[in-house]
Amino acid sequence: AGSFHGRWQVAIQVAIRRVSCLCPGWVNTAIADSARNRPEWAAPALGVERSPLEEMMEAYVRDQLRSGIKPERIPEVAERGFRSAAQAKGYLDTDLTASEVEAAEAVSPTRDQGDVIAIVLMMRKGVSPDAAAQWSRTGLSPDEVKKWIETTLPMEDCLRWQVAGVLPEQAVKRSAAGLHPPAAPSGGH
Repeated sequence: AGSFHGRWQVAIQVAIRRVSCLCPGWVNTAIADSARNRPEWAAPALGVERSPLEEMMEAYVRDQLRSGIKPERIPEVAERGFRSAAQAKGYLDTDLTASEVEAAEAVSPTRDQGDVIAIVLMMRKGVSPDAAAQWSRTGLSPDEVKKWIETTLPMEDCLRWQVAGVLPEQAVKRSAAGLHPPAAPSGGH
């Protein structure tokens, strides 16, 4: 009986714990140029020419660092991380600014972290916050959503054509020919 009780106690403790994952991404620093803290085994060999692969890898790292978050944003990112962890959000993306998150959360039907990230990425592609909220559940990439938005078809028609598996170009042609998208499924989703 003690073993059974012990297992339940562990299960309850696990159930009440929350875990968050902070994904800071790249930070725009000069760390690639800092040899001072580099371990000896990681130092470049003297007199040895680097391979094309090594040069490509260094170029990639430097490009990622240049496009990373600015160091002065670290306090904002830390504050958002603490706030998100306190609210039991499971995934914290530091590439998003506080104003982007706030705008996306204002229109997100669920305020789910995945939806918020999808809405922000669409907004960055020029999709309005309201339209991004409607498209956030389709599973399309921001670029795919932008193609739909650019068709200038009514939003509801775009969503119904998309659900029917029709590509944006085909939807424009079908609409121009007087065809209408299939009716939305009853009961919603």
